Amino acid sequence: MVVIKLELWRGGRETDKRDLGRIHITNIGGTGTRGSYRVDCFKAGGGRAIWRTGRVVDFKRKVQGAYDLLLLSLIACVGTRHTNAVLQLGAQTLHDEPVEGL
Repeated sequence: MVVIKLELWRGGRETDKRDLGRIHITNIGGTGTRGSYRVDCFKAGGGRAIWRTGRVVDFKRKVQGAYDLLLLSLIACVGTRHTNAVLQLGAQTLHDEPVEGL
């Protein structure tokens, strides 16, 4: 699992940091060269309550890197406002419905 922790460091000081949220990217299958991932986005202070979920499928593991996976994961969860980025990377994202009550 890849975990991305989003923090705001006020004045650039780690001692004055504030949690903005987390992203969990979990491998759910594929082959040695292509992968599928579940993406869970959590809001700040949300504990284990998932804000948005999505999936990245057909990810080219041997060609693309961690930042490509992060970009596709964000698009899968936040929406398809940046469709050209998805097309250029050559992977498919699936946007899941928002979790109720969040």
